Amino acid sequence: EQDFMGLKFKVTSDVHIPRPETEILVEESLETIKRMVFPAKSEETLDDFVIIDLGTGCGNIAIKLAKELEKSKVYAVDISSKALKVAQGNAKFHNLDKKISFLLGDLFFPLAHLKLEGKVNLIISNPPYVSSKEMDNLPLEVQREPKVALEGGDDGLSVYRRIISQGARFLRKTGFLALEMGYEQAERIRELIIAQEELFTPQVIPDYKGIERVILTKKTA
Repeated sequence: EQDFMGLKFKVTSDVHIPRPETEILVEESLETIKRMVFPAKSEETLDDFVIIDLGTGCGNIAIKLAKELEKSKVYAVDISSKALKVAQGNAKFHNLDKKISFLLGDLFFPLAHLKLEGKVNLIISNPPYVSSKEMDNLPLEVQREPKVALEGGDDGLSVYRRIISQGARFLRKTGFLALEMGYEQAERIRELIIAQEELFTPQVIPDYKGIERVILTKKTA
């Protein structure tokens, strides 16, 4: 079992173990949602609030958001059927299995038939961000976690490129993208976002150690 933001999660060798840094990703996303929804003149409501969690793993991000945002609809995607089984078990444990749709597949691909383009309020992800050459240098306990949840290609950014280039079309005009990132990746990910015309210049948030850990960007109107 692993604790994440006050909730207990079953974890196995089939999933990435939730870490404290990811709590910042969820906290900042919730804060951004509150700022969007609760200003006096806001037209946004939490009714029909749509969230996509890419690479859900044990389901910790999707489940915490579904618990905090009771009227939201959450889609949790993973390329691993074994990880999804763990996530579904965790959702059932927290009585949230009816609120979260678990989808097997690669990033946005399993969402294609759902007609969500232009309807999503939040795309959130803690993508694999370890470069191929750094994989052998990871601590042994981390190396035991699924490679697919850790390795992000030659420069660690291959999944980010796909999320950033494909994500904007799913976001509604007030929607936003929230990503966790690795050490010294912020500037390169920032450049990837700025290169997308449909996305605003992003905001970068540090973790408890001062490392730039979370990046947020909104869709341009």
